[in-house]
This record gives sequence, C-alpha cells and structure tokens, in this order.
Amino acid sequence: MKLTTKKIIAREFLTLTLVLTLGLISFLCTYPYNAYKRNQAKNISSEISEKSKKADTLSLTFKNKLGQQKWFFDKYSNQWDISGDVINTSDKLWKRLDYLALNDSIKYKWQNVWDKDLIAFNKKIGFSNPEEFQSFIDKNRVTKIDSANYDSSLAINSEIALLTKNKKNYESEILSYNEQTEFGLKALIICFIILFGFRYLFYSLKWSLKTLKQKSE
Repeated sequence: MKLTTKKIIAREFLTLTLVLTLGLISFLCTYPYNAYKRNQAKNISSEISEKSKKADTLSLTFKNKLGQQKWFFDKYSNQWDISGDVINTSDKLWKRLDYLALNDSIKYKWQNVWDKDLIAFNKKIGFSNPEEFQSFIDKNRVTKIDSANYDSSLAINSEIALLTKNKKNYESEILSYNEQTEFGLKALIICFIILFGFRYLFYSLKWSLKTLKQKSE
C-alpha cells in the first residue's frame, strides 16, 4: 500500500475518531447540565420552604382570630335565625361586639340588657361570666399589626407562586435518558457533516477552481 494511501486512511480514521469523541462528549455534557437544573430546582424548593414557613407565621395570628370569630358566629347563627337581621354576617356581628368591648359595655349589657336566653347561650358555649366574654373578644380582635402581617404573607405567597413556576421550568428542562441520547446523536451527526461533508465540499470546490485555472494543452 502506498504511503499516500496510508496517510489518507490515517487522516480519515482520525477524523472519524474525532467525530465519535465529540458526539460522546456532547452526550456526557448532558449529565452536568441535568445536575445544574436539578440543583437550581432544589435551591428554589429550599427557598419556597423558607418563605412558606415565614408566610404561615405571619398569617397565623390573623387566621386564628378570624377562625375564632367565625366559630362564635356559627354558634350564634345556629342558635337563632338571623337571616332577616341587620347583623347577619360574622364581620357585622364581630364589629358590634368589638364596639361594645372597646367601650366597656359587655359587662353592662350582660347584667342589664341582654335577655336570659342570650346569657344562657353564652354560658353554654363556654363564657360563664361577662369578664370571660370580654376577654374572648379582646383576645380575638384583629389589630393593624395582624392585618399588616397578613398582607405581608399574601405578598410572600405571590413570590412563592412565581418561584414555583420557575421550579417547574427548571424541572421541565431536565433531559430524560432518551433526550440525552438524542442530543448526543444530533451532535454526532452535526460533527460528521461538518468534518466530512463540508470538508469534502471544500476539497471539491478547491479541485474545481484549480481545474478551471489550468490551461488546455
């Protein structure tokens, strides 16, 4: 075999080896890519967890107080038909009770105004005297701080929603094994086209131009 032929074979073999190596490297690069995407999703999960705890802490007092207010309203509305009353919602009932508590009128109403049925109802659900009822109202009054903290928790929940969306985007970008293989094959084909197809096209163009420049005998 001529040395020229051997050199051509060696060159083509090295080129083919380079193509296969680049394809393999492209496939292997999908692993650190996936690791990066998983790590980003994991970091966002940690951030979501921290923000969720903070939001829950900020809103806890507000929600607990509203829960107690609703509890009292449910007991009250189950005891009497208030559909036709002016005070027919939890918010309206609590505003009335809060007004009385702030003006130190609970004890007076209890002892001098409210009828026996209402007093019996209060005692039945756990308030044996006006002081206990007053304490219940004072304890479950929603303050400006409670409302501000709740608003802050809503803002944090909006941030959490955005983070959750970003997390899903990162997770959707993680390549499956089939996608990794497909990416490696595409890289292999592209490298093959560049290193073989374009090279031979270049050789053909070079040969054509050289031929055109030759003078006819």
